[in-house]
Parts: sequence; structure tokens; C-alpha cells
Amino acid sequence: MLSRGRKFSREFKLMVMREIEAGARPAELCRKYELHPRLIGKWQKKFREEGEGAFPKSMPGPVASGTVAELERQIGQQTMEIAFLKKVLHRLESRLRSRPKTGADS
Repeated sequence: MLSRGRKFSREFKLMVMREIEAGARPAELCRKYELHPRLIGKWQKKFREEGEGAFPKSMPGPVASGTVAELERQIGQQTMEIAFLKKVLHRLESRLRSRPKTGADS
């Protein structure tokens, strides 16, 4: 799946739109903020049609913290699995070392 690129905050988009309203040229802002001209064009169109409501507010805190909690739970589970697998590997290695060597080499 392809990445959809960088994410810009509502505040950043509004700041860019205010700079354009203050007289800055979009091409200058593209260079200044390393943005594609089409992106600024999309923002301008949306801003003209909907005003400051064009850019939704960021994701609310509880949703983000729920995601963090889920990731922390996964990390904890993976840590336990890694510890278990290390113990199993250590035991197998111990058994292999203590096993008498038999083979066709001698």
C-alpha cells in the first residue's frame, strides 16, 4: 500500500492560507514549506468554499490514547513471547551440547 504522504495539521494549513491572504505568493510558500503547488491549490479551493471549517480538527485525545494503549499491550505481549522463546532456545542448546557426539566422522 502506498503512503499518502505527509500529514499537515489544521493549524499549519490555516497558517499557509493566512499567508496567502496577506499577499504571499503560493509559489513562494511551496518553496518555503516544501509543498507541492497542487496541494496548496487544493487547500485554497477548500478554504474558499468552506472557510476555516475546511480543515477538520485533529484526532481527539481518547482515540489516540486508545491506540497507544493497544500498542503498549502488544509490546508487552511480544516481550513475554521473546522471553519464553529465549528460554526454550537456551534449553535446546544445552541439550545439544550435553548430548554425546555420535557420527560417521570418527
